[in-house]
Amino acid sequence: MQDDTVIKDRSGPDDLDRMTQSGRYALDVAGLLTDLWDERLEGWQLEQLPDEQTRVSGYVRDQSELYGAIAALRNMGLTLLRVELITTTGNAEGEIE
Repeated sequence: MQDDTVIKDRSGPDDLDRMTQSGRYALDVAGLLTDLWDERLEGWQLEQLPDEQTRVSGYVRDQSELYGAIAALRNMGLTLLRVELITTTGNAEGEIE
């Protein structure tokens, strides 16, 4: 008897495009931060969340810049909990284009 089970892949070209484009991202890390001391995160905002977590949010131009921000957090010894694309509109100053 043949198994006709179909596993549906929820990702696709649109999902890939969404995560590789410029936009404002939120990176949640474990711990409470009061300062970002890496130049790659200059201009990023901090928001303290419940459960001793911090949201670091900022604008990136491309995937390379996003990976640079993630590497900066790693180099600070922080545990990355979540990455979220907040919006694809606007620019580095937060202005809507």
